[in-house]
Amino acid sequence: MIYELEPKYFKRCDRLLYDKGPLEIRAIIEGNNPGRVFVDDLNSPRSALVWQGNLDGFGLIGDPHHTVFNRELNDFIDNQIAREVRKLRLAWFEGFGHHPAWDGTMAALFAHRGVEVCKQNVYVPQPEQSRTIGEAALEKLPLEELFVKEPYRLVKLSPELLASTELINGSLVISNILQNWSTLEHFFKLGMGYCVLRQNEIATLCYSGFVAGKTHSINIETAEAHRGNKLAQIAARAFVRQCLEEDKIAYWDCSDDNHPSNAVALKMGLTLKCRYNVFCFRF
Repeated sequence: MIYELEPKYFKRCDRLLYDKGPLEIRAIIEGNNPGRVFVDDLNSPRSALVWQGNLDGFGLIGDPHHTVFNRELNDFIDNQIAREVRKLRLAWFEGFGHHPAWDGTMAALFAHRGVEVCKQNVYVPQPEQSRTIGEAALEKLPLEELFVKEPYRLVKLSPELLASTELINGSLVISNILQNWSTLEHFFKLGMGYCVLRQNEIATLCYSGFVAGKTHSINIETAEAHRGNKLAQIAARAFVRQCLEEDKIAYWDCSDDNHPSNAVALKMGLTLKCRYNVFCFRF
């Protein structure tokens, strides 16, 4: 049997995590970001399926060679997960192993599903000694000097900003943040962010999507009308700089074929840390 674990017991899965695995799963197990966890044993889990709270995918943790769990996983996906996914009008299962050893297991388990495999790239800041003098100097510039040109201005996210009645798209920005966080209060307690404003409209939003320990994943979005102005780079640069100042780690995760996103990561001075596989199939 596979059982759903109550959030207050997620910590029981700590020992199933891989130190170098994707950040999102650790953030959920730590209780920072919402998600659901399905385990083989409620008291002493050996393997688990983690469903990200933003509905962006599933992660497998623990023992990839757990025969009983693996044998039941396909039926569980078909009989429980698929039913809930259809209610949410989602069409695809997107899953990854928290440890590379899961890749072979997932390929075998899902072979009958016409699975597609794509790659995700993870970028983090370069070690201090490998950064250029120019990059190091840029991190010390005041925010207003981070190449923000009128009519745009760079602003740090705050509860006051999002509560402003003058903000045109405040509710849209809030709903974006709440895709990853249970409440705004919890976001501002653990996360951080920046936005680029044009008058009373947020043109670009950059914020902590997931947080685990000192590591913050970068979520970034630019309104279509404002794309092409390098606003994402401006906001992300400020985000990365704050991480460095506060001894935090910026974490950029994007698909291998998303060339603009990979380019932004490199332009921010981030370096490729690792790649991992994502297994996709239609429900």
